[in-house]
Amino acid sequence: MTVLTGSDGELRYQGRKISKCRDWSVSFERPLIDTTCLSDYDRNYRPGIRSATGTATCLYQPSDKPLYELLNTIFEDDAKSATELMFVFNRKGTDLREWNETGYYLTNTNQFTDNRIRDLNRQMFTFNGYLTNINHPVSVGEAQAITINFQSCGPIQGRY
Repeated sequence: MTVLTGSDGELRYQGRKISKCRDWSVSFERPLIDTTCLSDYDRNYRPGIRSATGTATCLYQPSDKPLYELLNTIFEDDAKSATELMFVFNRKGTDLREWNETGYYLTNTNQFTDNRIRDLNRQMFTFNGYLTNINHPVSVGEAQAITINFQSCGPIQGRY
């Protein structure tokens, strides 16, 4: 039986891997809406609106361009600047080195295939969102690890 580990997981910003991501977590929520009426004897509910929040801890390197660009989105005032984040957990053990910069898997003959793209979609979550918090502590003798928090905005792509 295969047990998943985080060794092959990735956090990607706009399709590009953040090179020194220590960990990430994403939480999905779908609260229930109470639809109980006065004449009902039991409570009734319907699924509400889905959302996602999450955190990631990344080792700060000014040369890590995707991380640098992601961190600076918190200072943008433009409401159209939702950020695409991709959380790859590699549940099938696919070799992530086959991934090119467009975010698709390639076969050995460098052809796109529907099966490879479907496999990719079952190994990741992608959504647009906004950074809501950056925590950047600095300590003598330690690597600078930045913790970021984010909130989804719009549809969430991907499945377990």
